[in-house]
Amino acid sequence: MNKTSLKHGLGLLLCVALTVVLCACGSGTKEGTNTFRTPEVFKDISKRTGIHMDVVLEEEDKAIELYRKKNDLYVNYEDEETSMILITDGKIVTVLDPQTKTGEQAEVDESIQEELDTIEKSVGNIYKIAKADADWKKGVVKHNGMEYESEEVENEKQKTQFLYNDDGELVYIIAETDDETSAMEIKEIDNKVPDDIFEVPNNYTIGGGQDTSPEPQTDIDDGKSDKKQTTRIPTPSGKEVTFTNHDHGYQFSVDSAYDTEIDNYSMKVYTYKSGQVPFFSLSLMQNRSGQSDEELLEGVAANIIKREGDKLVKGPISNTVQAGSRKVKGIEWIYKSEDGTKEYVGVQYTELIGTFFYSWTAVYEKGDTVTPAALERAISTFEMLAT
Repeated sequence: MNKTSLKHGLGLLLCVALTVVLCACGSGTKEGTNTFRTPEVFKDISKRTGIHMDVVLEEEDKAIELYRKKNDLYVNYEDEETSMILITDGKIVTVLDPQTKTGEQAEVDESIQEELDTIEKSVGNIYKIAKADADWKKGVVKHNGMEYESEEVENEKQKTQFLYNDDGELVYIIAETDDETSAMEIKEIDNKVPDDIFEVPNNYTIGGGQDTSPEPQTDIDDGKSDKKQTTRIPTPSGKEVTFTNHDHGYQFSVDSAYDTEIDNYSMKVYTYKSGQVPFFSLSLMQNRSGQSDEELLEGVAANIIKREGDKLVKGPISNTVQAGSRKVKGIEWIYKSEDGTKEYVGVQYTELIGTFFYSWTAVYEKGDTVTPAALERAISTFEMLAT
């Protein structure tokens, strides 16, 4: 999983916020709610107990299982193309990929906090449903070809209908605003929140949000000429320097002509121009799951096939780099740019040292032999610093 996947995962917060809004209903002016079933469904769900929701958004066919208690949030999300788990304690957010058993973490920033605040406000309204002095109404609603008894409540922004089957079970919630109707199938709504649900599972390998396979940037065409984009071939100086990460105690050699940068656990080398493809990098990821390097690479390969789809031209295929006595395993693949005009080579080599995976990744244009040579040189000169 890379940083792009992390951003996609954080986008789930908005979807979750919309989901809990469907349940929320405002207060009205009439009493007598003891004759209605809906307050009974929600009477044991409170801020103290927390809430568990297992629902399906019908129009988008999105399945969402949510647990919320105090500042903790757990979301298991699935649709036809995506499967993700999101966990946050309000300070750190973790996005997990169940298929590859990998994950990324990031601190909660202002944009994430906004979505969490929306969720908290909406969940707070759900906690109040049983106690709300609401103007409930009974009726019959036809949905998906079936008739259901309904209980309805309305405020100035939204009308919410709670649909019950013949067994008296809540099976749908339908929310109507001025210009939109949303239906949600209810699998479960209760207060059963396990204490350990908000813990990040031990069998996942967690990274720090580094991007190992960005979409390559190309030179900008001003539209005034027929000039074609040229392949970016780096020009090394032939003079090496030592590139060192003092915080984490390792180093390797690179050509002095290349731009380098360090971002905590990640060290990146741009062989043509800073901030652009081609480049290679070395990043650390703690091995919390006890995976082998082969198992990690198998998961990465599966994720690449899923992510690239029709853009994948070849691979991923297995490869190795012989670095002295070290044999570093990896995978390589070729994929097309978004516009289909270029082909790029993606690379990941991974070795397990202690409790960390050291993963070398690279992106360069097909035909570039300089960048992969620089990558192999860096791998072969890699060494841990004496402590």
